[in-house]
Amino acid sequence: MLENGGCLYVEGTPEFESWERVINAALGQVCSELQTARDEAAELNAIFELRHKADMRAIKLWRESTGRELVQPDHADLVVWLEQQLQAAQAELSEVKQALADAAREIPMAGPVANRIRRLRTEHAAQLAAVQEQVRELKSGYDLATQVYNNELAASQREVGVAVELLERANRATLDEILREDIDAFIAKGER
Repeated sequence: MLENGGCLYVEGTPEFESWERVINAALGQVCSELQTARDEAAELNAIFELRHKADMRAIKLWRESTGRELVQPDHADLVVWLEQQLQAAQAELSEVKQALADAAREIPMAGPVANRIRRLRTEHAAQLAAVQEQVRELKSGYDLATQVYNNELAASQREVGVAVELLERANRATLDEILREDIDAFIAKGER
């Protein structure tokens, strides 16, 4: 039995079944929206985790380099610092390459010297590649997070527009109006 505004609807009557269908349809819509929201939250959590791991690797490098173990750097400052590290590593690599080229012209390439030069080239190349990869990961994570944020913002704005429209419609068609229509329809059926 449903009671609404002093009107009783008895189970099994067409009016009761009409209200039951409306309630079930609304419940189905809410469940669908809830699942969509859960799926979107899971996707955003995965993106956040990816970005967080890249940030934590960069922060660890920054802390080791600056000796400021208890400081959390600003993200923008961290990216600038990583880019500076990349530029410094590239400049150092260029200097090492030039020094090696100069040394190669002056020193005959004996076994131990050649091995040391190869080792230095490999060490600096690996450092440069590691810094470049970290900068790429940070930029990729930042771009992906920005894109997701913009998409979510646009979707939220659309949802707010729909909610405002639904509220405006609800204000125009109150429950009393709906009940009057149901009562009029019920009376009309009874007069036949």
